[in-house]
Amino acid sequence: MSSSLSNKSLTPYLTKKYGKIVSKLGSGTYGQVYLYEGSNGKVAIKEMSFLRMSTISEVAIMKQLHLRYHPNIIQYMDYDVSSDLTSLFLVIEYAPGGDLYHNVENNEQIEYNTIVKYTYQILSGLAYIHSLGIIHADLTPL
Repeated sequence: MSSSLSNKSLTPYLTKKYGKIVSKLGSGTYGQVYLYEGSNGKVAIKEMSFLRMSTISEVAIMKQLHLRYHPNIIQYMDYDVSSDLTSLFLVIEYAPGGDLYHNVENNEQIEYNTIVKYTYQILSGLAYIHSLGIIHADLTPL
């Protein structure tokens, strides 16, 4: 396991509650996402720079959505901040199907019924968050 996947940067609270890193799920402009597994099952933990205003906005949106449920919206579960106050760890529902981009990229030909299912999930989730006055760009089919 590489040093980037060590538990040293994760807070003791999250390590105790959610277990150990299994793998890195991905990375992007706003941080890295890791798969954790412990006695309570699997979760995704997104590590983000706490110094970005967009991080604070994302947490506010996730907390707002946590009060409601929609089957096509990844659920926020928990969070913690690193002891040096530079990283925010956002615990979210693990989506074993991965993101849409990689699903499409890894399949040369996607069946029509699958395209219809993904499109419905995306539009259903978008309609829901738009009804709450939220615009969000992180879309993942479940």
